[in-house]
Amino acid sequence: MSENNLSIIIPTKDRGEVFYKTLNAAYQATKNVSAEIIVINDSKTNNVVIEEKFLDRVSVFNNPKSGVAAARNYGASLANGKWLLFLDDDMIMNEENIHLYLQHTNREDKFCVNIEWIYPPELIAQIEKNAFGRFLIKYGFTTMRGWSNYPDWTTNSIVEVTSVASPNLFLRKQYFFETHGYDEKFPFAGFEDYAFSKRLEQHNFKMYVDTTSIMYHNEADRIEPKEWFKRKERGGETRRVAVEQGFVEIGIKQNVLKNVFYFSTPIIEPMLKFILAITSPFKIVDALSFTCYKMLLGIAINKGYNKKK
Repeated sequence: MSENNLSIIIPTKDRGEVFYKTLNAAYQATKNVSAEIIVINDSKTNNVVIEEKFLDRVSVFNNPKSGVAAARNYGASLANGKWLLFLDDDMIMNEENIHLYLQHTNREDKFCVNIEWIYPPELIAQIEKNAFGRFLIKYGFTTMRGWSNYPDWTTNSIVEVTSVASPNLFLRKQYFFETHGYDEKFPFAGFEDYAFSKRLEQHNFKMYVDTTSIMYHNEADRIEPKEWFKRKERGGETRRVAVEQGFVEIGIKQNVLKNVFYFSTPIIEPMLKFILAITSPFKIVDALSFTCYKMLLGIAINKGYNKKK
């Protein structure tokens, strides 16, 4: 393998066609570089079966533990490359993305980098047709910029940030192991990235987002409200885990009014869903639908955060 040899680590769990689109894109993107693709299957019920055409560059392993943090660590332990790229199973990359990552290998500092992501245009066109999709677009859930809310975000540049995310995270393998990897106490994806960013900071990493290239985030199977809010609930669980690990600054602080609201969830939640059943088909009342979705988002996060063990 060449000096810039690369190990791409893709944890996956029951994503079906979404995962296979990611794998195919990663395979095509690395056809002209020295790279391997390590798939870590985190499912305990389904196997990952890949086509024979991928076998020259792709290996599949079952996660001996459970959870995306453990899957990423396990993939890193199997990696032969000098550089690691952690890639979520719904990210669609291209050759330009790969070459951009490899350009960063000339940096002399201890660094890690994300590439900016957005929803694919065809997915945006699909979700624009319903109120929930328009809610996702309006409040920035369909772009990395909207998710991150970095105050100094600029396009077509390299932005230094205080935290990174793992959907497409590139760094040197040697330095990854210096941080001792991801905290495997996190049961789901979510705030394990926050904890990992703090480890990177402790080890004097420079963290960057490169907005000179775009990667697509293909959440085609996660654009229905029921599944989306379940994920937010799981995110609330991982947030509580982070707080219990000492990151008290991200704890949820609620005033009396919010406590009353969340105490009334068994009554309020069905009412909000009833309102949405009536209003969501009509774009003219999007403002009301969006308010309901924001309230349901708060309920989902609160449920996960306060879930009894």
